[in-house]
Amino acid sequence: MTKSRSDKCGIDGVFDRRSSLWMMALPAVMPLDNRMVRWLAGAGQQAEGSGMRPFMEGELSTMRGPINPASEQEIRDEHAAARLCKTYALAVDSLNEDMLRSLFDPAAPMKGTLSSGTASDYLGRLLDGLRNFSATMHSILNQYVSIEGDEGHVWSYAVAYHVHKPENGGGLMVMGIQYRDSVERIADGWVISSREVVRIFSDGPGVPSPIKHS
Repeated sequence: MTKSRSDKCGIDGVFDRRSSLWMMALPAVMPLDNRMVRWLAGAGQQAEGSGMRPFMEGELSTMRGPINPASEQEIRDEHAAARLCKTYALAVDSLNEDMLRSLFDPAAPMKGTLSSGTASDYLGRLLDGLRNFSATMHSILNQYVSIEGDEGHVWSYAVAYHVHKPENGGGLMVMGIQYRDSVERIADGWVISSREVVRIFSDGPGVPSPIKHS
């Protein structure tokens, strides 16, 4: 049984010129140097300020051992659901608005480290913010998927580099975050039905202060 896109509500948000991007990722290989150690050492405090919370019932509550082999259908569904966040990374790096919007229910609530809103309004402002960078490079790292019927949850770890334009002061901003997505199956396949973004660590010019969501 498939679902149609359903109405959801959210709070509109705004982005500033240098700190509009809140969804990031990491090059495939990054040495664990002293700076990274310092980032990770402070991760707990920074994440707490951004709303870090433990696993919740109904999200990834099935993520525990022992782990049994998945059925063929489970493998198909988990693969499709995990591809959403990876395709998201491609869409934002290439500033492809059609690709980006195709991944979300237009009414999906979006709760980021800078603001909140619904996907229909939020994604356009996200791309406007990305255009203020010379370049961004996203990688999606570990992913954890839980599917129950036509709904599921996908948590994706990511880190990204953001290169500021010279006229905006230049420099490199790096962030490590989690995408905490709810996903649903509709007639055409899987889409993201809600997203919460949690910042784990950050460094460099233009790093924004986390906001408090109501």
